[in-house]
Amino acid sequence: MDQSVQAIGSFLLNHRYFPAFEEWIIKEKIEVTDRLLDLLHLRESYLKGDLDRVKKRAADLGFSFLVAPSLLEQRVYRCVQAMELKLRSEAYDDYLRQLTPLLVDIFRLLVQEHILADLDRYLIEVFKETVEGRSIYRGIRWNQDQIESHPNLIQATFNKYYGEYFNYDHYLSSSHLMKIIEANSQDRHIVDLAKAMRQIEKYTRNIVAHELIHVDDAWLLHRIGKNSSEIHHDVISLANKAGLKDMKQWQGLKLIEKAIRQEYQLGFNK
Repeated sequence: MDQSVQAIGSFLLNHRYFPAFEEWIIKEKIEVTDRLLDLLHLRESYLKGDLDRVKKRAADLGFSFLVAPSLLEQRVYRCVQAMELKLRSEAYDDYLRQLTPLLVDIFRLLVQEHILADLDRYLIEVFKETVEGRSIYRGIRWNQDQIESHPNLIQATFNKYYGEYFNYDHYLSSSHLMKIIEANSQDRHIVDLAKAMRQIEKYTRNIVAHELIHVDDAWLLHRIGKNSSEIHHDVISLANKAGLKDMKQWQGLKLIEKAIRQEYQLGFNK
C-alpha cells in the first residue's frame, strides 16, 4: 500500500470512524488481513451487545477476558462503554433511552453484591405466545411462588412499600430494585447514589422515551442540575459499587480499537 492509502486509513481509525473505515477498504478493495476484518466485526458485535458473537470471536483474537465476567456484568461493562460514544457524538437522547435497562442491570448487581447474593432465585423469565402462536421472551418478573414460599427480605420489602398487594404481573424495574436497596443497604453512599440515578431516570429518560425532543447539556442542567459528563461519572461510580472495578474490562472497547490500528499498521511494515 502507498503512503496516501496508509494516511487515509490511519485518519479514519485514529478518529474512531470504524464503520467508515470498513466501507472504505471494501469500496477501494484495500488488501487487509483476515484478522483485521475479524477485529472490526468483534468491535461491531461488542458495540451492538451481541455477546454470543463476541464469545465466538473473542478467544481466537486474544480477547477472551471480555467473556470472563458473568453475563450480567458483561452487559454492564459493554453498555457503559457504548453509551460513552453516545456522549461523544452528543446523542444525549439515545444515551438517556439506554439508561433504564442499564440501571436495572446495575441495581441487580448492587443487590447481589451487598444485600442478597441469590437474588436470581426470586426472578423468572417470562415467555408468552403472540397472536400467531409464536413463543417470545417478554421480560423478567418476580417469582411469586418463590417469594411467598418462605420469609425473606424481598417479601418484607414489598410488604413495606406495597402492602400485601404487590402486583406480580409487573415486570422487573429499577423502582422495585431501588426499594430493596433503600430498605436493606447499610451503605448510605450506595443508597444516595442509586436514588440520584433514579431521579435522573425519572426527570430525563422518561420524557425522551415518549417524546421527540432536543436534548443538550443546558436541558440536562435545567432538569436535574447535572451535565452529561456528571451523569456518566455517576453511572460508572454506581457500577463500581456493584463490584465492576476491572480496569481491563472498562477498557475493552478501546483495546479492541487499539488492536485494529496495530493490525492495520502491520500491513505497512511487512
